[in-house]
Amino acid sequence: MQQTIAAPPRVQPLGKPGALADIIVAVLSLATIDHGLKKVSSPDFYRLFQRLIEEFPRKFPPITFERSGRYVYSKVLGDALERALRLGVQVMNPRFLYLGIEEAEDAQRNLELIGENTGKAFIENLRPVADRLVNLLPRVEVGS
Repeated sequence: MQQTIAAPPRVQPLGKPGALADIIVAVLSLATIDHGLKKVSSPDFYRLFQRLIEEFPRKFPPITFERSGRYVYSKVLGDALERALRLGVQVMNPRFLYLGIEEAEDAQRNLELIGENTGKAFIENLRPVADRLVNLLPRVEVGS
């Protein structure tokens, strides 16, 4: 007879494939639910997440960024964003200028699905990151 041992809930991301995508979806979903954030421009997404990773390094796996003029990019973050698009983040127009989660119901469903796999503590651990994301955005972006 095989015995199954439940793993403890994951509070800190472990840097496994998909963990960063879970973080992206959870942060954007929390920002949608708690603050009414609907979208973030694609170039701002990289710049904002670079800042969030600098301010909350223990909540993210290690990520390297490259700069080109005023643009910031990370292949690791780009790959995770691609996975996040399959998990619940939406592209707002065909030119990929904005991404986000438009409806609070979709954001809530995203959090429930992630919570089933990671535990509620994982999501609650990211709430300060979502709050900071909203504080870093120009006021015009929240609720638009």
